[in-house]
Parts: sequence; structure tokens; C-alpha cells
Amino acid sequence: GFAWPRSTTFCLEDINSMRKAVGIAVCVGLVWSLLPQDVGARASRVRQLPNGAKFGCANCHTSASGGGALNAFGNAVPLNGSGASASVNWNATFAAADSDGDGFSNGTELGDPDGDGNPMVGAQVTNPGDATSFPQVINNAPTLATIGAQVVLEGEVLSFALSGSDQDNDTLTLSATGLPDGSAFENGTFTWTPGFDLGGTSVMVTFTVSDGTDDASEVVEIAITDVNRPAAFDSIDPPRNRLVAMEGTVVTFTVDAQDPDGDTVSYVWLVNGTADVESSGTLVLTVPLGSQNETVVVTAMSADGTSVMQTWTIAKMLVGDFDGSGDVGFSDFLAFVAQFGKTSSDSDFDATFDLDGDGAVGFTDFLTFVEFFGLTS
Repeated sequence: GFAWPRSTTFCLEDINSMRKAVGIAVCVGLVWSLLPQDVGARASRVRQLPNGAKFGCANCHTSASGGGALNAFGNAVPLNGSGASASVNWNATFAAADSDGDGFSNGTELGDPDGDGNPMVGAQVTNPGDATSFPQVINNAPTLATIGAQVVLEGEVLSFALSGSDQDNDTLTLSATGLPDGSAFENGTFTWTPGFDLGGTSVMVTFTVSDGTDDASEVVEIAITDVNRPAAFDSIDPPRNRLVAMEGTVVTFTVDAQDPDGDTVSYVWLVNGTADVESSGTLVLTVPLGSQNETVVVTAMSADGTSVMQTWTIAKMLVGDFDGSGDVGFSDFLAFVAQFGKTSSDSDFDATFDLDGDGAVGFTDFLTFVEFFGLTS
């Protein structure tokens, strides 16, 4: 028979190989024709979302690898056009929506809350299609304005208001612990009047401002300064500083003075400007002879250097008893009022009512009358 040259045999093998390659190519072409022709186009939409590359296909699909069912965000993405060539219409309205219902807008999760297509640098990016993925809010602690150490006198009112601020604009609550007895903290204002037994001591009060998550506090020292209170009379007898007593009458004067701080109290008596030997709180005096008034003065002196004084005037004649009843009462007052304002030039002027002898019944006479009002001879 006829024999093919060897080179011809090689050509036939090459032809067979080519036929196989063409067959494979035809099969691949058929498979490709059956696949969705928009795979590349839809993957490009990820790049059309602000920070879309962070979660890739998982932004829109329930499967992180893409394809298959769309999540709530993927179903809601607005498109320009349709089909494989459609592009994402990212806008402010869609950015403001919360597709996955996690309480954060789509724009906030993708770092572009206003939807202008310009993501914020350093924004915390989360998946807008996954309700379990959302920004973790970082709370900024509030700030309490510095109060500083406080100093207050015993018996003096100390009051100051607290002030807090918060850059998150959270609602703030002000509180105080360690409040001293008798103090008040209301509507952010501290008020206290320390007692007179606290001089030389101090109290520590903690003031706090809270935003419900974090707080800021300051421990404030309040120092109480001692106040030296003067001695004061607890009782005085006779209670009035004007009395009527005849010559030789025995009159007893008694006072009781105390120093509020507990210091020792001593007494000094003066009769008509002359010191008496009596040093207690009681002086027994026999009214001296003569028509002039007698003056008795007692000074109660505390060991702390403070003092208090009481003065009595002893008259030896009852003044203002115009009706001669033996006392100065209301009827005498009515008679005095009838003469008040009259002078010696008036025809009905009565010199009996001119107690200071200046030719007129005026205010100085009234003051003298008042001193004797209610006294008896």
C-alpha cells in the first residue's frame, strides 16, 4: 500500500489537537453564555458606595461572597438605570435611611452621613446591611467646673452653684455626697450655714456631674473659721432702764450674762461714775440723799475681751403724772397730746407739760414722758 511520509503523519496529529482545542473553546463559550453577564458590573457597584470595599459584596448580599439573596440594604439601594449596566445612585435621602433597622443610618454606617459621596476621614465603618453591625458609640465623659477649697465663718452663709458641661450634649445630673448637717444641695446649688461649734474644723464634700454613663467629681474642703461671739445678758432686773425711788429706798439690781463660747464672765458696777466693790451679777443699792438722779451701770466682761453694758437711771420724782394718780398712764398721755406743740406764746400754754423747761412742749418733752410712762411713785 501507500505509505504516508513521516512528516505528513505529524500534520494529522496537529490537526487532531487543534480539533480538541476548538471543541473545548466551544464548550466554554456555551457555559459563559449561560452565566449572568453583569457579574463584573455589579461587583463594581461596591466601589460606588462610600467605603464599600470595607465589606464588599456583604454590603448588599446575605452571603459575604456575593450572589444569591439580597439583604435589606441591597434591596433598597437606588440605581441609575437597570440591568447589569445600572450604577448606584448614592444620595442624601438613602444615606439618611436605616435599611437594616439597627438605629444607625446607612450614611452613618458607611462614614458618609450627609450622603454627599465624600466619606469622613477616620470614620467608624460598619455594614449597613447587617443589623448586628453598627457603630460603637464612644461616650465622652462630662466635665465639672472647678470649685476649689472654700472658707466660711461660723454662722455665715456659704453658697455656690455647680456647673458641668458635656461635649456630647448629654443630659447632666449633679449630685453631692458627704453633705454636712444642716446643709442643702438643690438644683445644683450648695448652701450651708455652719454652727458656732464648728470653728477650726473642716468638712470634705464630694460633688459629681454625670451623663448617665461616665462622671466627673471633685472633693471640696470647706474650712470653718471660728467666730468670737460677745457676752450677752440673759436677764436684766429691773427690766426698764428708768425707775423712780425715793431717798433711802433700797433697790436691787440683778443681771445674768453668758458668753456663747463658754468663756468666763465677770462684772464691774459703777454708781454715779464711781466703781463699787460688788463683782457679782447683783448690786443692792440704798438710794442716796439729794434730789439729783442716780446712775447705775454694770458691765459684763468676757475673758475673750468682749463686753456688754446695762445702765439704769433712778429718778426721785415721778415725771409725767399730770393727773396726780401716782402713776404715768394713758390719761396722762392724752393730756400731754393736747398740749403737744404749744409754746409759751400761746394763751393756753401749760408749763406743767414743758418737761425740759425750754418754753415749748415738743419732742424732747415727749421722750422724757415716754421714759416715765408706766412707772409709779
